[in-house]
Amino acid sequence: MKLHRNGRQIIIDFPVLVIVFATLLWAGTYYFTATGSLIQCQGSLLYIRTLLILLLLLAPFVLKSAITTTTRKPSSRNTPINKKQLFLGVSIVLYVWAINIFGYLITSIIYTSVMVWLFGIRDLRLLVLLIIGTGTIIYFGFSVLLGVPLPLWPID
Repeated sequence: MKLHRNGRQIIIDFPVLVIVFATLLWAGTYYFTATGSLIQCQGSLLYIRTLLILLLLLAPFVLKSAITTTTRKPSSRNTPINKKQLFLGVSIVLYVWAINIFGYLITSIIYTSVMVWLFGIRDLRLLVLLIIGTGTIIYFGFSVLLGVPLPLWPID
């Protein structure tokens, strides 16, 4: 988003603002519905309290980096939407939606191969290595380390 004021151009990176405020809102809502206070905390909520405090401390710095000011004269033409960024955003939403229908394995193979191809990697060996590597690391991280079940097959 671009604002023009007194010969200055203020550029605000809107997605960063949305992500920061959404994360703070989620963490705060989760924590305060569980405890009701920032001081009182049970052992299982120590992690989320620490995360919330770190988010609150780092949010001003992230927000400051999302706002830039230039003294250039405002340009009359609009910047076009970058098609790769738009495709990336839409594909992430479709990927998360498709995991519930087609399962993690099939969806991840298709998604990773399309993304790697889109970003210019054409070597078949590297493509297969990235598909197997990222799929295994993500599945191991969620299922084993975090205990979050992923639907591996469409039947699950």
